[in-house]
Amino acid sequence: AKYCSKSCTDKQWRLDHPTAHRQWQQKNKGKVAVYSRKQRQYRKAEVKEQARKCIAKKKALICLVKLNYGCQNPDCSTGQTELLYLLDFHHICDIKKFLLSDFAQHRFDEIIDEVNKCVVLCAICHRMVHAGDLDVSCISPCRLDELGNIIRK
Repeated sequence: AKYCSKSCTDKQWRLDHPTAHRQWQQKNKGKVAVYSRKQRQYRKAEVKEQARKCIAKKKALICLVKLNYGCQNPDCSTGQTELLYLLDFHHICDIKKFLLSDFAQHRFDEIIDEVNKCVVLCAICHRMVHAGDLDVSCISPCRLDELGNIIRK
C-alpha cells in the first residue's frame, strides 16, 4: 500500500515523514512521472482557459464603452456609431501608458484608468482630430468606476 491510511496522503504527513515519502517515490517512479505529466497537462489547459476568459472580459469592457458612448463628437455626421470597428479611443491627455488596442497584455484596472483618459470617436472624426480640423477639448472623457461600470453625469 502507498500509505497506511487516508490521513497519510495529506501534505502534513509527507512533511512529517520525508524519508518514507521519498522511499515511496523512488519505488514508484513510473507512477509519479505519469501522474505529474497528467497534472501539468491539466494545469496548462486550465491556465489557457483562464487567460481566454480574462481577455474576453477585457474585450467586453472595451466594446461596452464603445457601444454606450458612440462617437462623442456632437457635430458628427456619419451616424454609424453602432459599428464597433468604426469607433476609436482618442487620448485627450498627453500621458498615455499604452494603446487600448493592446488591452490583452494589461490588467483590468489599468485598462479602466486608460479608458478614463479617452473619448470615443468614429474613424472619420478621429482622423479629423489628428489632422487638426477638430477640437475635442470641450468633450468630456469616458467615465468608468473601478469595477468597469459606466458613470453617467
